[in-house]
Amino acid sequence: MFGHKLLTGLPFLPFEGTDEEVPDEPYEVEFGKATLRREGNDLTIISAGLMVHRSLRAAEMLQQDGISAEVIDLRTLIPLDEETIVKSAKKTGRVLIVDEDYMSYGMTREVAFRIQAKALKDLKVPIARLAVPDVPIPFSEPLENAVIPSIKRIYNEARKLYQGS
Repeated sequence: MFGHKLLTGLPFLPFEGTDEEVPDEPYEVEFGKATLRREGNDLTIISAGLMVHRSLRAAEMLQQDGISAEVIDLRTLIPLDEETIVKSAKKTGRVLIVDEDYMSYGMTREVAFRIQAKALKDLKVPIARLAVPDVPIPFSEPLENAVIPSIKRIYNEARKLYQGS
């Protein structure tokens, strides 16, 4: 089992974007099946792990601006739930993929490729990606926070994507 260090102990950790309760009883996540965490019509935000929680917070902020953001939690990358992400991309026509891994050669690139291969004609604007720049992850917490996507950066990228149409 893999999990992000900041997701351990939810909702007790005071970190940005981690306020969801985790059930005490055993539960299962369907392998290879993404989940729609928030419905929306104006744009789709696709992410995994901690970035899902930050994306949900950003979607709440976007709602205040009258922008309806759909949020997809990938849950697994291999197999990737192509059906769910393509369906949402076709529905909204705008896609932001958020990852806390590197921009180059990472998840954002693969997901974007799959969407373009199956939904390019349905996109209103080019797919946007938000990830860590190609630099070593700093050990210093303030510097680490500067390179990993924050709620504010997700919000700003999503707004820019929405306004680009």
